[in-house]
Amino acid sequence: MRMPRRLIPVIALLSLAAGPAQGPEMKVVMREKLDHAQHILEAVVISDWVGLETHSRELERLTTDPRWQSLKYPEYARHSAAFVRTIQDLHTAAASLRVTHT
Repeated sequence: MRMPRRLIPVIALLSLAAGPAQGPEMKVVMREKLDHAQHILEAVVISDWVGLETHSRELERLTTDPRWQSLKYPEYARHSAAFVRTIQDLHTAAASLRVTHT
């Protein structure tokens, strides 16, 4: 099964980096983000829409963690907001795919 085109920008945004000022707390958050991003990519590749929904939801939850908000740079805030919107779109698409392919 082909990956829906609307998921391509999501995969690209999963690589959003925290920037050069990563402290220990941010490194933990980025490690969690990486873990969910890997699971999301795996779910897309094997058409596991339940897994995609689960890990996109967990990644969205991670963006509300106070550690996520620790960088105050305006550019990072813009990228972070775009990332959150994209993860919400991914979650919505995953739920739709899960229902369509069940």
